[in-house]
Order: sequence, then structure tokens, then C-alpha cells
Amino acid sequence: MNNFGFKSYNSWDKLTKVLVGNVFPKGFFEDYHDKKVADVMTKVNEETREDLDYFCKVLTESYGVKVYRMPDTCVTKNKRYESVTEFVEAEGYIPKPFNTPRDDQIIFGEKLITGMTDNIFRKWNKKQVDNHNIFKESEYAPWAGCDDYIDLADENEELNIVKEATANSSNKGFVISWPSIMRTGRDIMIDLHDFNGPTKALVPWFKNFNEKYGYNFRINTTVMGGHTDAVLALVRPGLLISHTNVNKYEETYPGWDVIKINRKHNDHTSAWNEFRISEKDKWRLSKKRPVADYWIAGEEQNDALHKFIDLYMHPSVGACWETNFDVNCLSVNENTVIASGPAKELEDKLGEHKVDVVTCNMRHRFFWDGGLHCATSDLEREGDCEDYFPDRGDQGIEFGRLWGNNELRR
Repeated sequence: MNNFGFKSYNSWDKLTKVLVGNVFPKGFFEDYHDKKVADVMTKVNEETREDLDYFCKVLTESYGVKVYRMPDTCVTKNKRYESVTEFVEAEGYIPKPFNTPRDDQIIFGEKLITGMTDNIFRKWNKKQVDNHNIFKESEYAPWAGCDDYIDLADENEELNIVKEATANSSNKGFVISWPSIMRTGRDIMIDLHDFNGPTKALVPWFKNFNEKYGYNFRINTTVMGGHTDAVLALVRPGLLISHTNVNKYEETYPGWDVIKINRKHNDHTSAWNEFRISEKDKWRLSKKRPVADYWIAGEEQNDALHKFIDLYMHPSVGACWETNFDVNCLSVNENTVIASGPAKELEDKLGEHKVDVVTCNMRHRFFWDGGLHCATSDLEREGDCEDYFPDRGDQGIEFGRLWGNNELRR
């Protein structure tokens, strides 16, 4: 059997292998004709490359983690592009770079699971033939062809759930929201927010997965609003950090210490956010001005930039005020987390629990809407499957909505 060597039952055991994201090729935006766009986007892209490189260096040199990288490419299903001008002249939207691998795969036990019908992603994994050679040989997924990699979109895969889920649907796209799943040893928590339709298919799917591979995962569900890791991080057994409006932890993680953290960047983006909300509907109806769900400091009035992003880069940006970046951190072991920006409150509160916070600043996290948890996929951690809630028995629990009627999750 040809196995890559995946292993991860939680988010806190010692990290030994990790996949880290990437952005566009170096110099990708430099030749755009409008300097108000070219200069800012070049700065965002190059500084993000620097930040990710430094993050990888810290993981490798300070913690001995084996780092794998996503390719820094701009590709469509049939072609590779090296500059933004080349792309804009030939295509529409610039595809999202491979900066958030957490969105695309997850480890359950000793199996890596993906479930995307996107043919670019499937070509990268060598599950679809790359007839146009859009990837270089060194850029393909390092586990391509390995037996411990399960592609839920593969028609030949016994555990395929894409075929059944899309059989009677006009929309053949299929994306499972892996960041909406929390792993706590035996317990799997799946967020069934209304836009996570494909993710719901995992609830019955786990029965077959357990039977085929001899696992005993217990499946719990909640309604938390999607992309759970934007508001919740499990630091170690008995300790979690959370955005302020997510509650009911006495039910979902009974007996655990809960550290509540506010979003610091609200101080910086509040005025821009209010303007965006007041103008959003007008922009969308008229199509004369863009809808900006990101933030780049000092560029709030750069209309040329906002128009460019709205026309060509909308898939690449999220709504940055939805994510609590202090919470969207990466644990390298039970006593150390890496945060994506200066986080004094997080440092102080975790320090009370003897947990160190290391900062690897992601200067443009408000543009990409991704912290270091989003930018990684933990491929291997030490430790085995533990049952932290043995009183639950074999049946999972439906926990329902985890914030109050008068509160907003984000």
C-alpha cells in the first residue's frame, strides 16, 4: 500500500507535517496599465508572499515541522497565466489563488479527504488529466496517487457522495465546507448552516467511513453560521478560544475553559464597513460601483482599485469583518499557537493557561480574509484518537444554534 502518511485527530497535538497556501506569482500585477491598481495589488501580493515565507521558516526552524506549499500560480482549466494583463485580456474573473488550503481538504484519522468537483483542483491532485500542462511537475499535490487520499468526487471511489448529491440538481458544483468541521478526538462537530448544503451529506456519510476503515467517530451537529474556524479554536483538551457571540459551550464542550476574544480590527474597519453597508445595494443595482467586502488600509477612496477588484478579483476576497483573526490561529502543540497579527489580549489570556502566542504577521489578512488557520491544512500530528466526552455514548448530539436570539454570530 502506497500511503503518504496522514494523521490528525484534533487541532492541538504536536504538528509534524503541514500544507501552507500561496498567492499569485511574483510580479503578477506589475504590468497592469493603471498604476493605482498595479502598485497596490503588487504590494499586497508581494508582502503576502513574504509573510507566508516567513511563517514557513518559523514552522520549519523553530518547531521542526515538514512544510509543503501550494503552487503560486494563476491557472484556469486550460491555461496558465504569468501576468494580470495577459489574463484580463483573455478571461473574466481572475481565479482565487491557492491561499486557503483549509477550505479544500481535511484529515479524519489517517485519511485525507477532499470533495470538490472543480477540475483545476482535481488536476492538481492528479485526479483529472492535465492535458494542457497548466501545472509544472513539481507543483502537483505531493500525495497524488497515494492510497490514503480519498477524493469524494472520484466516480470510482466507494465513498463518493458527490454523484448522489448532484444527481437531481441543476448545479453540478459541489464544495464541502471543511472549515465548518471541528475535530476533537472521537467527536466530530459539523456546522449545518443553511448555505452548507453539501456539508450536510457528511452526517450519513460518516457511518460508511467508520465501517470501511474501522473508525468510531461520533458525529455531532450544530448551527454556527459557516466556517466555524472564523469564530472558534480548540487550543487543547479543556481549553478553547471563541468569538464573543458564540455560546452554549457548557453543552458542546462541557467543563472546558472558554476564552472570549473580541475582533480588534473592528476599530480599523468600522467606518469603512458602515460606508460599505450603506452603499452596497446601490452599487449592486447600478453596477456602476463595486461592492467591497475587504479592507486595505489607506485605499478606502481608491475607486480604480475597488472597480478592478469587483470586476476581476471578487472570488479572491471575503468579508474580513466576519473573521476573528485572533481566533483563526494555528496550534503547533498544546502549549503554543501562532497568530496572524499582534494579539495582546490573546497573549495575556492564553498566558494565564501557560500557552505561548507566537506572531507571524499576515499584513493583508483583511484583504484575503484568512488567518493562519485558513492558510494551512495540518497533514500530520502526533497523538491518537481520544474520547474526551465518554458520557455521550455512541450517538451524536444535535446542539442547534449556538448564539442568542438578539446576537449576531459575527
